[in-house]
Amino acid sequence: MHAGTGQAALHAAGLLDRFRALARPEGQEWRLLDPVTATALPFPRPVHDDDSPEIDRGQLRGMFLDSLVEGTVRWGCTVTGATPLGDGTWRLPLDDGTTEDADLVVGADGAWSRIRPALSDATPGYTGATFIETDFDDCDTRHPALARMGGHTRMAHIRTQPPQGPRPRGTSTGSYLPERNLVQHASGQVVDPAANLVHDRGR
Repeated sequence: MHAGTGQAALHAAGLLDRFRALARPEGQEWRLLDPVTATALPFPRPVHDDDSPEIDRGQLRGMFLDSLVEGTVRWGCTVTGATPLGDGTWRLPLDDGTTEDADLVVGADGAWSRIRPALSDATPGYTGATFIETDFDDCDTRHPALARMGGHTRMAHIRTQPPQGPRPRGTSTGSYLPERNLVQHASGQVVDPAANLVHDRGR
C-alpha cells in the first residue's frame, strides 16, 4: 500500500491507524542477480521500509467491511454489467433480475471484469508467462542459501533463470517462479513475453 496513494486514501477514510496495526513493513531493496554466479547488484534507488507496507487481502477486506454501516453491502447478488444512462450515472443489472443506479462505479472484479466492457472491448489473453508461487518458512535457518540470495529485497530479476523472491522482515519468504513461453497470436505472429520481473508478497 503506497504512501502517496493507498495510504492517503486510508487516511482520508480514517482507517490509516487501523491499517498500520495490521500491515507489515517489508524490505524495499531491488537486486539484479547474475544467472551464473548469483552475484547481487543493487539497483541505485532510494527506498524506505515504510513506503509500501503489505497487508493480507482478508485483513484489508475485513477492515473495510468493519468500517461500513450495517446494510451497506448487498450480499447474495452479482453485478453482470454496467450501462451508461447519459446523465453521468450508470445502471447496474444484477443476476437476481433487479438493477441499481449509481453515479460512481468501481470495477474491482478481476481479470474477467463485468465492468471493463463499459470502458473497453479489450479481453484478457495469455501472454506466455506462468508464475508458480512459493513460500519458505524460517528461511534464515532452513533455507540459508535462499536467504543470502534474496537479502532484504522486494524485487529480483534473474535474467534467464527463474527469479527467487525477495525476503521481507521476519523469517518467511514468498517467491514467484516464472516460466516463459513463446505465444502465437491469431494473426500468426510469434511473440516473446516480457522479461522476468518478480514481485514478492512475503509474510
